[in-house]
Amino acid sequence: MKLRFVFWIGLLCFLLLGIILFTTIGLDFKKKNFNVQIENYLVSSVSAKEERLIDYFYELESDTMFLSNSEKSRAVFKEGVEISKDAAVFDVSEEFLVIAKEIENYLRTHPDMSLKDLLENEEFKSIALQKVGTKEYSTLIGLENKEIYFHIDPLLVGANLDEVVLNFPRLAEIFNKLGNVGEASGFYSWKDEEGIIREKYGEFRKIDGETSDGKKFLFGFTAYVEDYKTANVSDSLRKYLNNFNDVGMYHNILFVSPDGRIIYMTLWEEGIGVNIEDIGGDLFDSYKSSLNLKKGEIGFYGPFFGYLGDTELHLASISNVFDKGIFLGTVIITDDMEDINVILGGEIKGIREEEIYLVNDKSLLLTKMRFRDVDVMVQEIKTDSVEICFRDFEEAKKKNISVKEYELSEGFMIPSFLDFKGDEVFGLHFPIGIVGWCLLSEVNVDEVLNIPLKEDLKQTLLAEQWLWWILIFGVIGAGFFIDKNLFLVRIKKKSLKGIFALLFIILFFSLNFSNFISVSALSVAVYVPELLILMENLLLNQKF
Repeated sequence: MKLRFVFWIGLLCFLLLGIILFTTIGLDFKKKNFNVQIENYLVSSVSAKEERLIDYFYELESDTMFLSNSEKSRAVFKEGVEISKDAAVFDVSEEFLVIAKEIENYLRTHPDMSLKDLLENEEFKSIALQKVGTKEYSTLIGLENKEIYFHIDPLLVGANLDEVVLNFPRLAEIFNKLGNVGEASGFYSWKDEEGIIREKYGEFRKIDGETSDGKKFLFGFTAYVEDYKTANVSDSLRKYLNNFNDVGMYHNILFVSPDGRIIYMTLWEEGIGVNIEDIGGDLFDSYKSSLNLKKGEIGFYGPFFGYLGDTELHLASISNVFDKGIFLGTVIITDDMEDINVILGGEIKGIREEEIYLVNDKSLLLTKMRFRDVDVMVQEIKTDSVEICFRDFEEAKKKNISVKEYELSEGFMIPSFLDFKGDEVFGLHFPIGIVGWCLLSEVNVDEVLNIPLKEDLKQTLLAEQWLWWILIFGVIGAGFFIDKNLFLVRIKKKSLKGIFALLFIILFFSLNFSNFISVSALSVAVYVPELLILMENLLLNQKF
């Protein structure tokens, strides 16, 4: 009877050891399979944004190519711009009245200031001498002595007006009219800083007010006429270009002549005719870099901070326009970087704190971060993912293939590293070959366990757990019915301790195994073998 009891206990131990071996091997396999599923899940989620981003750039590239090859674009360059004297008169008149009133108000509120006091006062100088627009400026002259007190050209400060106008008869005629009625205006010729004679328009008048020592002033505001140009573009062509910009939802479309003049733009028609260098921002640098583009080539430039007074980041897609081999000018489409921020927005299902962003070839941050307060185009990003991403560009260039082809041939790799908070994160990288940037994503390792794949793994492990318990209790039950007398005898004798110990081990195993599957699917191959070894030792040390 003792031998039969040993047989049943041995069979039970054999089953438990089988469970230990099978579970250890199975869980290690599940861990590897789970890691593969994790990679596929994260890669597929971020690659969806990558595809949208690439589609955005291809659409921008296609629109730029379409415009550069369009007959309508050639028509814009051939029609060019024309000088508008009316625009010059209108603009100068507005600025003239505003500044003249500011000077009069200052004299009225500072009645104790002498001429010497005013000439030494920086606040008064900033009011009397103003530069507006590209090359418009004001001047202040003594009414009685005709001395030029303030002028943008330092060589003219202190000169006598009568001597200055000797070489400019039309300007002398304007001042002659001024002596009779107190104000005058008109067009005249003037030699600019480079010694070139150019046409100007100016308005002059006597200032209402005087200094404490009785000195009066003559105020003038002038501008070069050629700076006021309007596009000689037909209404139908203008409508077409504006609609093209609206449909693409771009920020602006510019047509720039070979000498840098803006022939037409959809955003701000008042800027037509000015040189692209004078509209501010870093667009001019992008324009200069694009001048070496050949026919059919598209260049992406930026991001750069705003122009025309805009402080937002912009991206430019640029192409040069040719007609029968002759360079006509440049087409520039600018768009807001905020559109790219929208594309990169949104969360991966189950991931709350994913950080996804773009960096350029200098590792500078290009887009906003969700959980870090860092400045774009200022903060340099240095992580393993960034280094690997730009290394892929270099390797693809060596093999003379696209970076996308190189990525597919090498396969995806998801390294883990410590982020700026010291948390371990998975780092994904996607080279955007069309612009030479890198799309980066950082996901906290702990957060990965919240994704739906973990629930699938838990359900699988739980199902296997119940199958093993059914098998074990089935064997115990079968043994009881087959050899009932043996079990009853052992219960009547001193084996209750062994039976209870066995039941305790089974209960301990069940509780710990259930707790295991709820902790972490990624740690199964580490935790379970230790638990099973502990159970095995308890079982083998138990005496029956």
